[in-house]
Amino acid sequence: ARRIGFEEGRQCKLFVAEINGEICGCVDLAIHVYEYRERKLELSKDTMPALGSYAWRPYIASLAVRREFRRQGIARSLLKEAEQTARDWGHHEIL
Repeated sequence: ARRIGFEEGRQCKLFVAEINGEICGCVDLAIHVYEYRERKLELSKDTMPALGSYAWRPYIASLAVRREFRRQGIARSLLKEAEQTARDWGHHEIL
């Protein structure tokens, strides 16, 4: 996995799967503001709103595996690593 860095001050990480030095898949994990009342991610908010029921939550996006590498457990491995990273960051659920 490669750490991309921070996105607007939030942690994010891009996981890349390789076989024999060839990139075959990837998934993006980032932390975003989640609004509990509306049950939605606020992808455009960069700071935690002062009012309301908000929390930082991990979000998985852009899971992709090249066609010729599918059905080999690569997506499952990428998601498993992303889930473990979210737990390491102190989160117990991923959106």
